[in-house]
Amino acid sequence: MFPKLTKFCPSRTLATLGLALGGIVVLDIQPVGAATLVEFTGGTGVDVGPMFVGQSVITPEGQVPFNNITFNWFFVPPFQSPAPGPGMPTAFGTLFLLDREYRGNPRDLSPEIPGVLAQALTADQGEYRFDPNLILKPGTEYFFYTNASQFALTGSPVDETPGRFYFTRSESENFIPFSADANFRLSGTPVPTPALLPGLLGMAWAALRKRQAEAEDE
Repeated sequence: MFPKLTKFCPSRTLATLGLALGGIVVLDIQPVGAATLVEFTGGTGVDVGPMFVGQSVITPEGQVPFNNITFNWFFVPPFQSPAPGPGMPTAFGTLFLLDREYRGNPRDLSPEIPGVLAQALTADQGEYRFDPNLILKPGTEYFFYTNASQFALTGSPVDETPGRFYFTRSESENFIPFSADANFRLSGTPVPTPALLPGLLGMAWAALRKRQAEAEDE
């Protein structure tokens, strides 16, 4: 009915802008997928015993928080020789997200533990997924702990990241910090804040005007 308005609808430009900015949610446009926020994949060691593990992670600095949070460890499948790289993504048991260090045992992990912010909804296809509405703040240290064990996890025997690694062999023994790091990946989607929206809208308007000018020249 209104071909010009439809063709140059600002929401379409905002959608294009959102994708160009790496999946930022603008208006009702949803991100295609999460991006890696923090990862360590340089560890070449493999531990073949039962492992209950934890890892602290510091989110990227900035003004933008993150949602659509996912996390995974890496392991080497049984009877397979270690290959270059961190191995295959894996998720096992329930992953708990805390805002502080936990020195208790894996068996006692629960939402009632002080500091627990959330627990993963699923551990499927090598990845833990949290509630999409869970928000992680930028420049903040978070702690991830599992209540189940896995064999042949990969990592580094020395501390190579700003985070800390936690480890125990038994569900009834407490987590202990070690000068080492597991291979892991934390992913999420940037969430726009009110302070950023004027700039985003300004960029969208500039993109809209450019598209209008190009259409008029055709």
